[in-house]
Amino acid sequence: MRRKLPAWFTKNLFLGPAVIACGLTAASLWVGVAFRPTVSAPPLQRSSPSLTVDFSSQPPQSVAVTTVLTGDGDSQARLEIDVAGTFSAGQQTVGYALYVENFTGYDCTPKSRWVAPEDLGGGDYSFMHTVPVPANGGDSFTAIDLCWTTQSPLTANSSYLAAALPTVRVPSEAGTVTRTISLNGNGLAAYQLAGAVPPTSQGPQGWTWQDPIGNSPSDQTVNALLVSGTSIVGVQHASDDTFYSGIAYGVGFGGAIALLLALPDLWRKSQERREAKPGAKAEDAVKAGEPVESDDSVEAT
Repeated sequence: MRRKLPAWFTKNLFLGPAVIACGLTAASLWVGVAFRPTVSAPPLQRSSPSLTVDFSSQPPQSVAVTTVLTGDGDSQARLEIDVAGTFSAGQQTVGYALYVENFTGYDCTPKSRWVAPEDLGGGDYSFMHTVPVPANGGDSFTAIDLCWTTQSPLTANSSYLAAALPTVRVPSEAGTVTRTISLNGNGLAAYQLAGAVPPTSQGPQGWTWQDPIGNSPSDQTVNALLVSGTSIVGVQHASDDTFYSGIAYGVGFGGAIALLLALPDLWRKSQERREAKPGAKAEDAVKAGEPVESDDSVEAT
């Protein structure tokens, strides 16, 4: 037994194509949204604080400053600062001052080696302390950690990486400055270095730059370094998503425009079919409560 279509549907046949067109349009737009790339531009390049290491008396014979900038690639980052040195025989203590300028994060040094900072205002801080000379030559005598939860100097997305390594000054001391960036795990393995001075060493765990410092004023500062990286796979994936998303959006918006242009004509044709149907006028009159004229005539006898 064949099932009849609902009366409201047969009387409004224009709804069938309209519903199908609406469904296809909605599906195309959904596909466009699904394939829309979440990242299409490099992250904003932010600045890193400036560091100055000074000594009050009996400075080391040579100084080694090491900074390691690590992050999750989103908004959180940590800058680990270690200062080591070689000392003359018989030296028992060393007094130092570490100045941090233009810092927008917070001190996250573990309590076991925490040194109370002095707030100098304007994002500037100083860490001053006198500590015993390490028993093993070359061991660090101070280690301070700085953290960010927003506006960090290390950001990354699926396609690009941007980092800012700090300026380091060591007045009147000779030695080395070693600066490293790394992402959690082997995150750097996906990126290729672009637009920066080639690192001294490079691997999936970190990229490292090492610079000498000397006693002359011109050799006492290692300038800030802006680093950028590109993930070829990530860029290609974002490009493919943009292409497919554009096609889906085009089909979806094209279908919507075609539907809007066709609706008046579909409505007119539907009305014409209704009027051409036998008894359609009588049915409409009954619904309106008007008298219906009969085609049958009765002759008076």
